[in-house]
Amino acid sequence: MTINIILIVMATSALIYGYGYVQREKKGGVINQCIRVAAFTVFLWNFGYGMMGLCENYTICYIWRALALFGVCTFLLVEAIFVRSITGTFKRHFILIMIPLTIMGIINFLLVSNPSVVSFFPYNGRTAYSSNPGIGRIFQAIYISIILVILVSMAIYWWRHVHLRREKNIVLLLFCSHFSLVFAMIPDTLLPSFGFVSIPTSGIGAFFCYVFTVYVADRMNAFELSANSMNDYIYHNVDNSVLFFDASGKLIMSNEFGIEFFHIAKNEEPYFYDLFVITPEEAQTIFEAKQNSQQIKLNTRFSNTTCSLILSTIRDKYNDPMYTACMVYDISKEERMYNEVNALKQQLQMDLEQKTREMERLTLQSIATIANTIDAKDLYTKGHSVRVADYSTKIAEALGWDNNSIQQLRNTALLHDIGKIGVSDRLLKESSSITDEEYEELKKHTIIGGEILKDISMIPELDYGALYHHERYDGKGYPAGLKGETIPISARIIAVADSFDAMNTKRVYRDPLPKDLILSELRKNRGTQFDPKILDVFLDLYERDEL
Repeated sequence: MTINIILIVMATSALIYGYGYVQREKKGGVINQCIRVAAFTVFLWNFGYGMMGLCENYTICYIWRALALFGVCTFLLVEAIFVRSITGTFKRHFILIMIPLTIMGIINFLLVSNPSVVSFFPYNGRTAYSSNPGIGRIFQAIYISIILVILVSMAIYWWRHVHLRREKNIVLLLFCSHFSLVFAMIPDTLLPSFGFVSIPTSGIGAFFCYVFTVYVADRMNAFELSANSMNDYIYHNVDNSVLFFDASGKLIMSNEFGIEFFHIAKNEEPYFYDLFVITPEEAQTIFEAKQNSQQIKLNTRFSNTTCSLILSTIRDKYNDPMYTACMVYDISKEERMYNEVNALKQQLQMDLEQKTREMERLTLQSIATIANTIDAKDLYTKGHSVRVADYSTKIAEALGWDNNSIQQLRNTALLHDIGKIGVSDRLLKESSSITDEEYEELKKHTIIGGEILKDISMIPELDYGALYHHERYDGKGYPAGLKGETIPISARIIAVADSFDAMNTKRVYRDPLPKDLILSELRKNRGTQFDPKILDVFLDLYERDEL
């Protein structure tokens, strides 16, 4: 009698526990449906065997036993569905497996619940039974074996394809629970077929198997988010505003953070333009956009907080917008930091430009000082470098150069004779009567000037004027014998300006040449000593008195 009461208590506990678990989880899905149905079948299994043991009317005992057997067959089928849902096996063909299993379960139920295969009798204060061996018991053994093989196969398959420790632990739980159920079914399923008195242990095994089933489902639910649990999590825990709008831009749902962030009153249904600084027309454009995803930046209307918005549109089968999900991120801190960094960057840029201008001014002053120093070596060439720089600048302006390039050319022209620092003053002042050896010495001032200026990186190509201003367009110049446009253009310009100033100023050995003679000399050397295009520009300026 005690064991029968225990079975009834277990049956009631399984029913209450299972339905309470499903109600508490508030989750749908196949797994929780299996738990609900399994709770009912375990209840029938245990309650049927428990009441059968307490009942002295053998006719009614058949009814209780039939209920218990219905619970047995149904529970095994539900367990197969449960394991399949946990492991994800037989995805395509499971229905083809369940159909014959269900048919076999019905046949098994009809065979083993037939009164002709069972004999009831009193035993130690309870109603016991024995079974007559036959087709029913053989079929039941085959049926249970097939289900066991399927369950074990699914568990083994899953074991071989999972990697996480918790998943392998779940497989072990499934193994243990179903093998324990099989062993618990032996005393009251197989032994009565061999004349032994039935001991109703299968119901106890089913109860513990069901407890393990709920535990496995709970372990799975702990690592899987259903739609409801995700909604709950988003609503209560996400620390950003999550808003949903209909096609007209009216708010239809918000999480708790969004309600507090936008100060939305209960039952209030604001529009998008009520929450953000935007006109209704601009908001309509956003909600009618063709793209499904947008990212924009707006300020909130209530607190003028700068926010980044990510909008995702859900469309119907006609591709018309239905709902728009909006994730709102408060970027006011980032915006302030960006503005501060940007302001600092602008200030640094201004300081850098000011320092650059100061350095350029100092550089230009230094260049002018050096140029004056060079020119001061010879009273008759005083101001020569400045004049060459002025002429070169005029030519560059006529050629359409930009201001930066013109200034660079001017600096180059100012220092084109810097190499004369390394030349004897006597050679500079008596260049009309020097020997060939002395002339070769004088020509070295181009190389000396190039060496002095080549490492000054602040002004690119600063050494070109000093090094190449005595090159000739026909390739007969010095020091490198460059020809045509292989001569840097700055040096070709300086060559024209330098030659003109040399002829146009008083030297120790002669007076300035007449204008006609200068023009004649320049034209005579067009295309040989001078670049013809540059010379033409210079002559045009000279004839228009713009030099």
